[in-house]
Amino acid sequence: FSAMAALEIFGLLWGQLQVAHMLKDVKGDLRHLRLVPALALLCSIPLLLLPSQAKKCLPPAAFSSGLYLLLYGSRSNHIMQDCIINLAVVLAAAGPSFEKSLAAAVHWYLVVLYFISGLHKLNSDWFDTRVSCASSVTGTLLAQYVPTTVPAGSSLSQLFLESAPYAAIVFEVFLPSLLALAPPGRSTPWQGACIRLAVVLGSIFHLTLALPLPPASFYPFSASCLALYPLLMPDACEKLAQQLGEFGRFGKLFELSLPGLILSTCAAANLSGAWSSWLKGGPQDAPFEYPPYDLYNAGICWCLGVTTFLSLLALLGKGSNEDGRPVGAAAAIAVVATLLLGLGPYLGTRTYPAFAMFSNLRVEGSRPNHLLLGGGLDLLGLQSDAVEVLETNSSDLKSFQVDLSQLFTSQTQSYFAAAGLVKALWICPPKWPHSVQEFQAFSAPALGLWQRFDHNANATWYARVRRGGVEAIVRSKDDFKGRCDR
Repeated sequence: FSAMAALEIFGLLWGQLQVAHMLKDVKGDLRHLRLVPALALLCSIPLLLLPSQAKKCLPPAAFSSGLYLLLYGSRSNHIMQDCIINLAVVLAAAGPSFEKSLAAAVHWYLVVLYFISGLHKLNSDWFDTRVSCASSVTGTLLAQYVPTTVPAGSSLSQLFLESAPYAAIVFEVFLPSLLALAPPGRSTPWQGACIRLAVVLGSIFHLTLALPLPPASFYPFSASCLALYPLLMPDACEKLAQQLGEFGRFGKLFELSLPGLILSTCAAANLSGAWSSWLKGGPQDAPFEYPPYDLYNAGICWCLGVTTFLSLLALLGKGSNEDGRPVGAAAAIAVVATLLLGLGPYLGTRTYPAFAMFSNLRVEGSRPNHLLLGGGLDLLGLQSDAVEVLETNSSDLKSFQVDLSQLFTSQTQSYFAAAGLVKALWICPPKWPHSVQEFQAFSAPALGLWQRFDHNANATWYARVRRGGVEAIVRSKDDFKGRCDR
């Protein structure tokens, strides 16, 4: 590693994650690899194997991977985040100070991301222990890791479950506040301590979100966030590079072998399935994942290793460069893109993805639950025009929302029942390739339902819906464009 060690460590971690996106669609059969993913893969592999050349390898890898994710990505939160960061990489590389510009972009991106995520959680359902996503994640962790130490229904279990929503709000205000108090370019001891504390706390937070068994694990998003943190501590990364340099050829050998060591360790972890087998109480089928990376065991190994590395790295330096990190186009565009996506539910421009992070947020329809903003501004009048789907034979509408909690382990389901938690993990997948066991009535903005049929407009189907208090039968996607009572 060189004086740009932070950029190189980021490149090492980021390259691994971008390659994982493309290999997800291949599943071992290279015949399924299309032109754009193939080009993106070819551009990303050098970054993965030669992190010391990150300054040269990062821009083409970020551009090609960003293009691939825009064309073929699932539009999940972690995909949108990767698109924003890839764009920031390309813009920062075009400027005079690559590492400093990218570090500033990542710094302010994380500030805005965590603040928006905390804003989304200020809703009535978030603070209802029975249905809160915070209580659900906490209950899943308790059920899978300490079911006998903290049994369901115990006073300690209830304390964890009832305090989880409030603790999450406090954390998602405290973490970005630490980062905001130490803006790029400041290097006082107090501000450096803020950066290091933010990195340690953020790393542990994202590791915790990765730990539950799929489908309740958020390891793709956790890994994406963890990869960003080295850029917040360039001085610590530079000090690490200097210490490795003191070992001479052995340090250089370690640097060259590090990518292979990480990949082989993660591959061995995934092939063994040891972590998921331990949690499930024996060698059973691999846990169901969506998006279908099928890399949970590798992901846990990776997140554990990176969290440990970041925590140790935080002990090596102040956490900020003395000569400053300019806020240029990369930072400005990253912040604007994050605000447009994250505030979309309140502006009325989108509901998903919006970095809502399973926050129980509901702004559309007649029953918004946000405590401060209600249904938001709804600038385009689209979110108030909600349609309730009461009955349908359309596979597109049946899979508009999918409850993944049906795939929880029996131990987790029993823990939820005993603890008084509602078993639910709803997602809105862009396309669902699996069967839906049971349809449940739901409501959504009419435009969202119309968009759902873009890829299947000629299929024969029907839906009984209620819109504006009037029930009607619709048989065409265009029926969602006008009002049912007209």
